[in-house]
Amino acid sequence: VVCVELEQEGSLASREARRRRKMKKKAIDTGGERDIGVLLKKHQSALEDLRILLEDDLARVEEKHRDMFDGFDDVFMLCYLLSFGKPELALEPIRKTIAFKVENESWLGPASRGEPIEKAPKFESITDFIYAAPFKTEQQTKDGDNFLFIIRSGPPSDIKGLMKVVNPEDVANFMTYSNEKQYYECRKATRARQRLTKIITVNDMTGFGAASFDMRFARGIGMSSKRGEFLCPQMIDKPVFFNPPGVFAKIFAVVKPLLSKSLVEKTGLCPCPGGGFEGDIAKCPFASTNLTLATLPVYLGGEAPDERD
Repeated sequence: VVCVELEQEGSLASREARRRRKMKKKAIDTGGERDIGVLLKKHQSALEDLRILLEDDLARVEEKHRDMFDGFDDVFMLCYLLSFGKPELALEPIRKTIAFKVENESWLGPASRGEPIEKAPKFESITDFIYAAPFKTEQQTKDGDNFLFIIRSGPPSDIKGLMKVVNPEDVANFMTYSNEKQYYECRKATRARQRLTKIITVNDMTGFGAASFDMRFARGIGMSSKRGEFLCPQMIDKPVFFNPPGVFAKIFAVVKPLLSKSLVEKTGLCPCPGGGFEGDIAKCPFASTNLTLATLPVYLGGEAPDERD
């Protein structure tokens, strides 16, 4: 009798797992609403359902780890609900987040808490080859609802050289660590301003070509992208590629299957009919509408000095 009951329970659990897999993840369209009070009120019932589903999981998280998850407050839950659409679909991403952060607390925990004391493995080796402007909360969109993060895929970055000293997982860990530092600032600003604060990444591809591409690096980016989908919900507002090369479409076609679907759907390009902006991002329609020249570095046609970590 016991065996039959266990088999029935297992069958029920299997059916439930299959049902969840068939449910299509669809982020909630907020209509551009960023006010936390409005969003919490609108989704109060779903948030309560999510807490009920997670009750046992949250009870098992040790007190010393809870600050990595903002104490599992309503804003934490809201971000997962908005990204995954339904309480049942937000359940597994939250479980994966808890497991991943606890397992990698030695280097990811300080970044989650806003205290980046320990860095990702091989951090210094990677920063010797990859150019990224320092992440500054003063660099914002005109409406103040998004921070900017600026990357240069072309020179002075050297992706080919980088992949001679690291592997794809090193790249993924570096990106995951960097994302977590930025996500902390978004979480902090969201609670302080009571407005959902996100990031627009500006990837300057000037000088990048087919010779610069490395599939091993792309695999690392893909791994971090898939992680970011569950670790950093509601962080990315839009990734924008500035001055993409002529071979961009072919390269992106290769990389696209490795990236999270939600990231691909948000991606935008800032090319111009003549084949580039000659370093002047002010001519980009998206940039001129959303960005302020004072927050952009001079190599993009802005007014801020060229800096890096």
